[in-house]
Amino acid sequence: MNAKVFLIDDDDSVRDALAAIIEEHGLSVQAFSSGMQFLESFKPSTKSEVIVLDMKMPVMTGLELQSKLAEMQVHIPIIFISGQSHKEEIIQCLKQGASDFLLKPFKFEELLGSIDKCLKLDLSYKGIKNKYDLLTPREKEVFEELVNGQLLKAIAIKWDVSESVVKLHKANIMQKLQIDTLQDLTRISITLKSPQLLVGQASPSADA
Repeated sequence: MNAKVFLIDDDDSVRDALAAIIEEHGLSVQAFSSGMQFLESFKPSTKSEVIVLDMKMPVMTGLELQSKLAEMQVHIPIIFISGQSHKEEIIQCLKQGASDFLLKPFKFEELLGSIDKCLKLDLSYKGIKNKYDLLTPREKEVFEELVNGQLLKAIAIKWDVSESVVKLHKANIMQKLQIDTLQDLTRISITLKSPQLLVGQASPSADA
């Protein structure tokens, strides 16, 4: 798998040990001692990616980095790790879309299993996003109308065009997204807005 793991932990010994274990698992690792260091070097990629993030760090905490990434519209699965986190912090990171939370000390097999799952999640999300990006601006508008339950006739009246024009847009959308039903369309819309919902799910459009 062409994948990358971003490891962010201010503890040098923990970071080095985890990086070695992950690399032995056959994955590429890029390690950082702080959230700021990660943000300074981060660039969007088509690779499957996951972030292994320490909850408790000085200057920028794991939760603060998670919020910053959300503001930047960066959708990469996050696995939080922590040796001492309050219940409220754990609940908050999961509510904000974290894929997993592991309390130190944890089994390496548990971390590696979570990483593999998250990489598959990110690959599925990016496959869906790449197909959605093929839509024209008008097709994206039709996409939203259909997701909101609007009938073809109603869309045509709203835009003062013939229903056949809207049908053509719909056909192009379904072809580009490689789906057959409006249910699949809705599922894609939900996935694009909440990528973490892909965890443990199979999507009809997940193949890149």
